[in-house]
Amino acid sequence: MVLCLMLVVGVGGCGGDDGAGLMGRWADEDAGESMEFRPDGSVTISSGDNTVELTYRIEGGAIRLWQGESGDAKTLVYSLDGDTLTLTVDGRSAEYDRTD
Repeated sequence: MVLCLMLVVGVGGCGGDDGAGLMGRWADEDAGESMEFRPDGSVTISSGDNTVELTYRIEGGAIRLWQGESGDAKTLVYSLDGDTLTLTVDGRSAEYDRTD
């Protein structure tokens, strides 16, 4: 399964900044994946014909994601380097470029 949709299934780790740099749209054109982080705490993750709406929160430099009010929270490693967002899931990394 593609990396973005793996975020919903389960991830672990910590890292990153205070989250301000995450706001906006990101895409991995080669993989056909995109995501948009909004200041209201929502994120849309798309891969091909699949789209999922999640809620996120930055905690101690980690991104915590969950779907719905009663959904289990998942945590993932992220880092920002200019206009490149790197997500690492289970030792696999993917880079996303800012698109806005």
